[in-house]
Amino acid sequence: MSPTCVCGQFETIINAPPDVVPDVLTSNTQLTISDGAFVLYRVSAGQVDVLSENIEVNLTGGWVSGIGAFSGSTLNVTGGYSLNGAYANGATAVNVSGGRLDDPSSFVNTSLTMSGGVIAHNSRIVGGTLVFEGGAFGEKLTLAADNTTIRGGAFRIDGQLISGLQNVGDTQLFTAADYTIFSGILADGTPFAFSPLVQDYLADGAITLEIAEIAPVTVDHYTVASADAPISIRAGQTLDVVSGGSLGRYFQAGPGSQLNVAAGGTIGRYAEMVDATVQVVGGTIEGDAFMYGGELICRSGGVEQVSASNGATIHVLGGQSGGFSLRDSSLHVSGGSVDTFSLSDAATAEVTAAQVNGISIYGTGRATLNEDATVANVRMNPRSSGLFVMNGGKITNTVFINEGSKAIINGGVIEGPPTATMDIYGDLEMNGGEVANRLNFSLNSTLTMNGGRIGGVVNILTPGTIRIRGGSIEGDVYASRSAVEISGGEIGAKLQLAADTSLNMTGGKITELRYDGPTRIAGGAIGYGFAGSAKNMTLVGSDFRVDGEPIEGIEGLVQLGDTLNLEIPSPAVLSGIYADGTPFAIQKQLWGSDPIKLEFAPLAPAADALVVSQGDRPYGVHEGQHIVVDAPGIGNSFQAGRGSTVSVVEGGEIGRAMTAASARVDIANATIGADFTALLGTYVSVHNGVFGDRLQLASGSQLEMTTGTIGNNVVASGSSRLTVHDGTIGTYLRVTDAELLLSDTTVGSNLNVTGGDVTFIGASIGPDASIAADSFTMASGSLDIRTKIYASHLEVHGGTIANQYVVNAHGTIAGGNWGSGSIVGQSDITITGGEFDSLFVRDTSQLTIAGGKIVQVLATLPNTSLTIEGGFIKSIPKSNSVHAVLRGNNFYGSGQRIEGLNQVGDRVELIGGASQLSGVLRDGTPFYFFDDLVNRDTVILELADVPPAPIRRLTASVDPVPLGIRGDQVVVVDRGATVDNDFQMGAGSTLQVESGGQVGDDLEAADATIILQGGSIG
Repeated sequence: MSPTCVCGQFETIINAPPDVVPDVLTSNTQLTISDGAFVLYRVSAGQVDVLSENIEVNLTGGWVSGIGAFSGSTLNVTGGYSLNGAYANGATAVNVSGGRLDDPSSFVNTSLTMSGGVIAHNSRIVGGTLVFEGGAFGEKLTLAADNTTIRGGAFRIDGQLISGLQNVGDTQLFTAADYTIFSGILADGTPFAFSPLVQDYLADGAITLEIAEIAPVTVDHYTVASADAPISIRAGQTLDVVSGGSLGRYFQAGPGSQLNVAAGGTIGRYAEMVDATVQVVGGTIEGDAFMYGGELICRSGGVEQVSASNGATIHVLGGQSGGFSLRDSSLHVSGGSVDTFSLSDAATAEVTAAQVNGISIYGTGRATLNEDATVANVRMNPRSSGLFVMNGGKITNTVFINEGSKAIINGGVIEGPPTATMDIYGDLEMNGGEVANRLNFSLNSTLTMNGGRIGGVVNILTPGTIRIRGGSIEGDVYASRSAVEISGGEIGAKLQLAADTSLNMTGGKITELRYDGPTRIAGGAIGYGFAGSAKNMTLVGSDFRVDGEPIEGIEGLVQLGDTLNLEIPSPAVLSGIYADGTPFAIQKQLWGSDPIKLEFAPLAPAADALVVSQGDRPYGVHEGQHIVVDAPGIGNSFQAGRGSTVSVVEGGEIGRAMTAASARVDIANATIGADFTALLGTYVSVHNGVFGDRLQLASGSQLEMTTGTIGNNVVASGSSRLTVHDGTIGTYLRVTDAELLLSDTTVGSNLNVTGGDVTFIGASIGPDASIAADSFTMASGSLDIRTKIYASHLEVHGGTIANQYVVNAHGTIAGGNWGSGSIVGQSDITITGGEFDSLFVRDTSQLTIAGGKIVQVLATLPNTSLTIEGGFIKSIPKSNSVHAVLRGNNFYGSGQRIEGLNQVGDRVELIGGASQLSGVLRDGTPFYFFDDLVNRDTVILELADVPPAPIRRLTASVDPVPLGIRGDQVVVVDRGATVDNDFQMGAGSTLQVESGGQVGDDLEAADATIILQGGSIG
């Protein structure tokens, strides 16, 4: 546009450069800003509320900070750049045919004609008039002129041509209500698009559309290698931006146009593309670009931010994209990476083999994640009815599902950091895949589990619904104010239900159930844990029994739905078969005292013979059924009911929390998981098997193992029997009123026995053992006692007992290495063999020593009885609190024969003590006590028959050597032979030690002969 006046009409003419530009222009002034000008401040043509006339500003080039135009002024923009746009209020006219007015520009009560150039985003046109026939507006345009005329053609609303506009000069009033995009071609050939999606506002009823002659296409194909580029292309035109090329801001690509951006090429910000085809191969699209329909293909390079609507299609095959915002469009990502994208109003996205940082879904948007895709976060926003489908790939943080929206997981993995939580206010459907995080459900949300795996804890804390039909949840499940339906699948940990939550279970598996609300179980399997109020429980099935016996009155349950409220004594086991054919056995102590409701349902026919490898995988087996568990094994919470048989063979495996009641279980070269429970006389036979932790035997059950391993925390109680040969048991074995037989078996530590019978044959019992049994028998092995050995009947023939043990028992010790310990309470112990370092006898115990080897006997408290008639005792108590009796013959005190002992049974009280006491005990072992009785008032000597020495001459390398010799016995210790410590030699005996022979420490001899011929004596 040329200036409207000639020079003679202005009193002041300013040309920059070279002139200095004032910041305020007064009447009759003309200012022209041309190339080379650089005005760092705002220039005003006139002033607000000041009446001016005949002011003209011409921006033909250069740079200015901003332009104001007020009454009596005219602004003509044919080139150049205004950083802060233009502000016109009451100006005579503003004519824009080139250049760029950056944001924000405002035109109030002004006549604006735009035939070229660019007016940037955030512009306002209020009052006055607008003629728009060329150039481009940025987004966020407010168009509320009193009269607006748009001249051009191909006017469309949401892609549809506006009817009634065919010939040049045809006009029609445009109604802006209810549209997504209003587009067309201006008279200068520039395409345009207005849309509320980019916050454009067009006042309704004030816009006239006029068909104009559109400038013809003069260039079919542009190649842009610099900043010199057109501002738009339209149908039939192709533009290639090559290395070094740059399209300025607000570029317009119209319907049917083709835009290609090669490596090193750039499209500036705020580009608009309407039904165009855009391909990026190594180039860059800067931020805030808009697509209305058409197609964008990103093969490489980068896209900062693109918004798409009206059926646009975006393909990301490679490169790095900042983000996309889609409405009613589609995004396909199959390579490269995308920072974030958002979907709304039926927009769809599909991600395969690519990386995305974040996905946001609004409205009815839908996103699908496929194999080899990686996404950090997915967020489905409030008031959304969107859908997220995961068929594969991986989410590295979490998914947020808001109210009204839904996520379907068919495959892939959601695995955020350990602290990540998946918050769900809508619906989650699991058909496959895996969620490793914690899940929190709120606000009437729903979990439908048909498959897949949830590894973390699941919380439903507000009204909601859980439907488990398949798959597995490995963490605990907590529900309140909800309804839980289980017909399949598995909860591998605890299901805990508040009083305001109901459970209806017809199938599936739960490892542990804790309930306070109404609960109905008609099928499935529940593992070892079952606790809640019986009054809220209904069990549906048949063959109900208490402790294996039919229930009185149960014969009345014959019709489907018949019920019986049953009070069960404690302790007791309630068993039966659910309506789906799965047996159950529940221990009474888990319920409390309220009666439980039993509801009859007939047992459906089922096969008698089952084989896991042939596809048979029931929750359990009942009477008459036999299942062979081979590879690949069967899962958790398996139930073996009364009269059933389970054979677990090589390659087979049963998971944890198996329960067997009145059943038979045979295990060979196979594994049973943790928490195995045997009840009601179940018999378990194991050959080379492995059990996990927390094995429990109760109510008369038996387990016999030959070679195998049992884990930690084992319990045998209630008249059960645990027999292990050549096996290993971990730490914490507790036996209560049960029978324990271990042979050639190791227990790690912490054996605790209370009641029952215990037998060890070659067993090795680790630290901290405590035994309080009815009967304790040990033939060999080792026992590391923490506190005590209590037994009504004690019989020990060998083995090693370590640490400071306490014995309170009745019985015989015939062997073993006992270290140091105490005999307490009212024990009555006879020792016929074994070795003891020191032995304390206290309380009112009775101890008879008839054999063995005891270094020292100590005693405390009155009424303790000690009878010595055999074995070796190095010293006896120096205390009057012990009633001591020595049985034997040839008693000498201080070298003098003790008189008064003439017949067997005669007794002599040795009063006042003695410095030396010797003789031969009843078993033929000589003894010699020196200074042991100094502080004792009385010791009783009792004459007894002493058998003659069986062999007069013994050779140590050939003959067994006793604890001592007497009379005319001779022991020859020949080369290589050894005699133990504390060897005793009575009067008249002879010890001959030859070269290479050895006698241990503490040899004692009384009136005996020792011949040393080159050997050694300790």
